[in-house]
Amino acid sequence: MSKKTMCFIFLLILALFISGCNGGKEDEINWQVYANEYYEVKYPEGWDVIAFNNSVTFSKGEANDIWDVSVKPVGVDGKEGFHEDIKKSKEESEKAGDVIEEILETEIGGQPAYKVKVTNSEFEAKGYFISIYKNNVAFDFAFTAMEEDYYDDINYIEEMVDSLKIKEFATYHGDIKEFIAENGKAIDTYNLNDFSAFNLLYDDLEENTIFLTGEHHGVADNSVLDLKFLNYLVKEAGVKYYLAETSFSNAQLINRYLKTGDESFLDELFESQVGTFAGNENEFNKWKELYKLNKTLPKEDRIKVVGVDIEHQFENGVRYMYSLIDKENVPSEIESEINELIDIYESERYDYWSVHRTISNIRESLNSKKDIYEEFLGEELFEFKLVNENIYTLRRFNDTEGAKPPGQA
Repeated sequence: MSKKTMCFIFLLILALFISGCNGGKEDEINWQVYANEYYEVKYPEGWDVIAFNNSVTFSKGEANDIWDVSVKPVGVDGKEGFHEDIKKSKEESEKAGDVIEEILETEIGGQPAYKVKVTNSEFEAKGYFISIYKNNVAFDFAFTAMEEDYYDDINYIEEMVDSLKIKEFATYHGDIKEFIAENGKAIDTYNLNDFSAFNLLYDDLEENTIFLTGEHHGVADNSVLDLKFLNYLVKEAGVKYYLAETSFSNAQLINRYLKTGDESFLDELFESQVGTFAGNENEFNKWKELYKLNKTLPKEDRIKVVGVDIEHQFENGVRYMYSLIDKENVPSEIESEINELIDIYESERYDYWSVHRTISNIRESLNSKKDIYEEFLGEELFEFKLVNENIYTLRRFNDTEGAKPPGQA
């Protein structure tokens, strides 16, 4: 072998060695651990973490149409219910146009589990889902991304899955029932003026300014209880604001009705809520009764509804954002983004993914062109930005809650 050939081979080996070392450095990543009382999982340092009610969502903090990692515990009816839920999820996914690439029944940490890989060619998206069963709870790990991002990040995701540990825990259903039996009091839902059951709250009225009530969705008496609490708290605590489990834009429709008595605002709201727990006659009548209550109060003491939820009826959010802009004087620097919004409104093209992409574009430009939006929208900027963010957050909610996007079966 000539010296020239040996020299070339040596340089080639050296180049490969250096390349390998550099590649190793690029692949190095620091990990952090998220933990709660039920599970723990590691994630790359620098990712955003949003934890709520024992669920957690991880994000790279980049403006992406589709990119989420989440872990969520869901109650199931024993092992049979766990397997049945997987079967139903598969059927629903296929109805939505997904292709199940792989479904593997396995064990993770000694617990029954499934690994499912899904592709949706329409949106060029992929999903990797893991569900682990323990003590009548399914721990659902979900990763969804555009195909390009999916393959870029799948190694990190696999490492996260390998790190997922389900802790030992007990159920508390019996304890909850015992607590209610010892501390609860029946409320007469037929007589709105009978507040005898509310004596439990009397000592708390002077010490607090915010009062929270809970409900189980789909119960007819929820609307009656809302009214009863409102009547009591208006009378005894001078409450003026009703923090409702509805979006900001929905609340604005309700406030317009409460101010004018024009039921067309309620009709618009409830038309968008058909098929939801909120879209029922009891709820419709609740707002009518609240209007009557307000009429008995001085103007400065009348109830105003504040929507604190995300924009589940995102079309209402788009309509509200549209109502805040001056269509004839859009600055050229943000014309592209605002025209997308105008086009969706005027064509009534309320397709979930089209809306989400438009909202994502506006969100990005709101951050990068803040001064232009401030001059364009003035005092309306806060509400415009709030509703836009709430529509954007709907995507993350769907991933965290395991829900299908609106319009999908």
